[in-house]
Amino acid sequence: MESYNPSEDPGPSFCIGHHEHNRLVTVTPRVIQNVHESNYDMMTVPITTSHFHSRVLGLLSSYLANLESPTYDVVGTMGTTQNTRPIVVPPLSKADSYLTPNEATSQLVGVISSWIDLCSPDPLIADLSRQVLMLEVAYAAFCGIGYLLIPGPKLHHGSLHAEGVIYYARAIQDALDLGPYIQFHIWQQMVDNPEAEVDTMGDLAPLARAEYLAPDEGAPLKVDPFGTWEAWDSIRKTCKYHTRLLVALSMPKQLPSLYVQSRWHSEPVRLLTIDGSTFLKNQKGYPVLSKAHQGLIAKMMRLRTAPWIILCGVGPIPGLENTEDPDTNKASISGSDYPSLSQAGKKHHDPTPHLSYIRNLQQRQPPRTAIERFGVGYQDYLQAPLQPLTVNLESITYEVFEKDPIKYEWYEKAICKALRDWADQKKATSHPDGKVIVAVVGAGRGPLVTRALKASADAGVEIDIWAVEKNQNAFVLLQRHNDTIWGGKVTLVQSDMRSWKGPLVSKKGASESSETQGSAMCHTHVDILVSELLGSFADNELSPECLDGVNDVINPVHGISIPASYSAHFTPVSAPKLHADVVHQTVSNPAAPETPYVVMLHAIDFLSTTGTPAGGETSNPNNVARASTPSSSFSTTEFPTPFVQTAWSFSHPNRHIPPQSAMQSTISNAHNVRQTRLAFPSQNRGVCHGLAGYFETVLYGDVELSTNPVTMDAKSASMISWFPIYFPLKTPLSVPENGEIVATMYRQTDDRKVWYEWMVEVYALEPTAATVKPTPISYAQAGSPSVENLKTKGNAKPSSRPGYRRVRVGMSDLHSSIKDDLAAMGVEIFPYIFGPNVSTTELTQFNFWVQYAAAAYYLDVYKAQVGAKILCSKGNCPLVEQADSTVFYDFSDTTITDTAGFIAVDHTNAAIVLSFRGSYSIRNWLTDVSFLFTDPDLCKGCLAELGFWSSWKLVRDDVIKQLKDAVAQNPNYEFVVVGHSLGAAVATLAAADLRGKGYPSAKLYAYASPRVANKALASYITAQGNNYRFTHTNDPVPKMPLLTMGYVHVSPEYWITSPNNATVSASDIEVIEGDVSFAGNTGTGLPLLTDFEAHIWYFVQVDAGKGDGLPFKRV
Repeated sequence: MESYNPSEDPGPSFCIGHHEHNRLVTVTPRVIQNVHESNYDMMTVPITTSHFHSRVLGLLSSYLANLESPTYDVVGTMGTTQNTRPIVVPPLSKADSYLTPNEATSQLVGVISSWIDLCSPDPLIADLSRQVLMLEVAYAAFCGIGYLLIPGPKLHHGSLHAEGVIYYARAIQDALDLGPYIQFHIWQQMVDNPEAEVDTMGDLAPLARAEYLAPDEGAPLKVDPFGTWEAWDSIRKTCKYHTRLLVALSMPKQLPSLYVQSRWHSEPVRLLTIDGSTFLKNQKGYPVLSKAHQGLIAKMMRLRTAPWIILCGVGPIPGLENTEDPDTNKASISGSDYPSLSQAGKKHHDPTPHLSYIRNLQQRQPPRTAIERFGVGYQDYLQAPLQPLTVNLESITYEVFEKDPIKYEWYEKAICKALRDWADQKKATSHPDGKVIVAVVGAGRGPLVTRALKASADAGVEIDIWAVEKNQNAFVLLQRHNDTIWGGKVTLVQSDMRSWKGPLVSKKGASESSETQGSAMCHTHVDILVSELLGSFADNELSPECLDGVNDVINPVHGISIPASYSAHFTPVSAPKLHADVVHQTVSNPAAPETPYVVMLHAIDFLSTTGTPAGGETSNPNNVARASTPSSSFSTTEFPTPFVQTAWSFSHPNRHIPPQSAMQSTISNAHNVRQTRLAFPSQNRGVCHGLAGYFETVLYGDVELSTNPVTMDAKSASMISWFPIYFPLKTPLSVPENGEIVATMYRQTDDRKVWYEWMVEVYALEPTAATVKPTPISYAQAGSPSVENLKTKGNAKPSSRPGYRRVRVGMSDLHSSIKDDLAAMGVEIFPYIFGPNVSTTELTQFNFWVQYAAAAYYLDVYKAQVGAKILCSKGNCPLVEQADSTVFYDFSDTTITDTAGFIAVDHTNAAIVLSFRGSYSIRNWLTDVSFLFTDPDLCKGCLAELGFWSSWKLVRDDVIKQLKDAVAQNPNYEFVVVGHSLGAAVATLAAADLRGKGYPSAKLYAYASPRVANKALASYITAQGNNYRFTHTNDPVPKMPLLTMGYVHVSPEYWITSPNNATVSASDIEVIEGDVSFAGNTGTGLPLLTDFEAHIWYFVQVDAGKGDGLPFKRV
């Protein structure tokens, strides 16, 4: 693996905003500029003003002053204000909001009024609050606000607790529909602390009428660590895990337990708010955060989508006057913002010390671990295991695994130890010359072969090495390695390992003459069999079945298999993000909830945990994995250690395979069936979304590998070859406090196929006699630290503990990964391939076509004669220059839109290419920003961006005429449309139009395209197919025009996650479906705060050729 320099690790990027509880500033572009100059990235803004607040209070006061006793009908329903709605809040007026639509809107986080109470038991207050919410959401959507901060539900109303959360959730569900392009952030405290819910003057909550409030029982209310999380869980369940419903988490001065922190870490926290009161003062009087707070921030910033940090109550932004008069609000420094005489006397005066501290904290973030560096972009991303038996893996897939710094070193150690033991114990070998025969089965590109040869040299034991590989493509590389690296020492066999009869050797050995050897060859055994067939759940890539096929080849007396054994492990988890992704996939793939996925688990919460014992030993049943707490890159915040149990195991060579019956037409695989039923105690209430699976393997002796988070650090720290596996549940199960989760799992076979089945049950423990504390007791296989004196083996059923009764409170369906379209047994059952979303062939195509988009920027193309070779003066299109590609026609409208491009005929690649130029002049810029809809007459209800459509329409007739001629001369060539930036937008509309005009198979390669269509047109283009739309992390252009303007993207999105100026590999590209998805480029920061350099790096540098002396704009 390449050497790593921690100083070169850029670490997570902090996006920091400013929140003022009573902000009275009218936000203008000049204000935003001032915010940026103060080193903030964004700011919050209230949707409405104090004028609106006063108006609502006046309506309520007038109504209550004239309130009469309600009139009831026969069933008593007309007495509720829901049915009568006595107060109607009128629409907003000019004085009710300072917010106006402008280019600064994208830099703002809107804040819903904190004085409303959607949870009020008084239906009048609840309804009034709901009206306010809807008015503010509607106006925010109109102004183009993309992010809303909504105060969380008020949980305490007298002696009532959390009674109105469902009303709150229902209102949020309606708000999601009202603002279809807004991300809603529910502002939550980490714990439910009744004393923290303090009403301020003007709040609606204290105005609830007494008849709707339960009498105060006088009992002191206690802090509920999971109270606010439980409220959030009710909200998101009501809203069906909506992808635009997120959490804004407030960090208190005193952090709660690690159990609570871990729970919030698993939730979609996108805003992290820190109040000025949370900071401490250091010896010099500067604000700092405690080590615990620093650790939690570090942990949060390692999430795949790191939250934005918003500082609250830390003083005003320098240079902004907090005034309620918009006409006098100008960004200037008031007298109070200048340092005092005493401050001026100091060497340094920092007007934003809290911000400076957070920026400094950003610079001091710990470097990423090897796993974190390797897994960038893969965190909590659903994939599926490899299918090495049915799919010939590509070189890039092998290369990814070969970068593992631990796996192959450990394999080398195991082989070396096995060879030394073989020599020390003077075991007889299977080779007539006394060499130890080593065979690497499933050799791939040969890394284990290289390690075996090195182990032989280190151990001083001579070997005869064989490499068996079925992949004909990889076999070519093995042959080359044997010539150039291994010196011809390896005997190569192209075969499925299960069909291999074993090594061929001479009966008489090397001492016999060569004349007699040809007729005296025979198959012999393998002394040491080396394989790397393990999957994320140990056996899920059918290692047992594969190694059964070569079991007879292994030396029957002394034969060694590396690995010698492996076991599968799992534990229940709360994984809301993964569940939401599975739900989203279910729309197009009904089998998604019953598909095990390979996932780099990160934003999850282990529901069953065990603390590290202070000393001494505790009961530890045989199937329980327990070790020291796994290390973390956050030294100050280590979450509780998960309680992981063993499901089953396999060992090799297998001396107990039953003999094949002569009556059976197929080979029996019944000996590889497994089943288990395990109990997991759960101390805290939560939600189970699925099971997280891991494996451990003994390679040889004491050399082991592990992905189990409990044992990984001790056995194989920093190993990156495997991610865990995730078994989802169709419907999440609520887990009570001090409950128990029982998981039943099967590894099934019908002698043709292998599949998994799993189900989960949840139990509550109810005391039936006086007890000190609940203790989980299970009839399932042994298993938890809190089960005392439980020493059962296998699947024995221990007796329940007296004094407690188990009550089942939830049970999942029996999930099954078997599908109707599975092939014969011995083939991996999972339908998807782990690894890059694109193949190396596709990657080559992507890299090639973008160079045609780059060529469109250069004047050389437009100065060229028809038939001239395409050249790029800056050398940005070398692949195009190497091809036999000539200009067929070029166009440049200089009257209105300055649209330009060319048609090329590429004889090398048998293609006709229509390439559109990106922005080249100020006139282009005016075209870019028109952002008005027009009807392109392509489909019913379809609307296109006016400027982009006009650009295409002005050149369309000439282009179509020339295109017909090009096709007539080259009838069998494929037709490709390409473009970058503005050129990509025009190319998208041109391709959609041309597909309906005789070119239905036109391929579109659009790089860095802005949004060009409404939902109807985007869906129409998506349905046409052959669309390859590329984005790059932090490129601002694909985020425009804003979603709030009604624009959406064509699907799918090919999201490039690698940094600027870096070579793009297949693993750097994620394919994201959907016209509105925050998983790719759209979710990477604010539109005007991101990196314009990212806009011009798409496999190569794609820009306007600054060296040509042309007006240049990188948009």
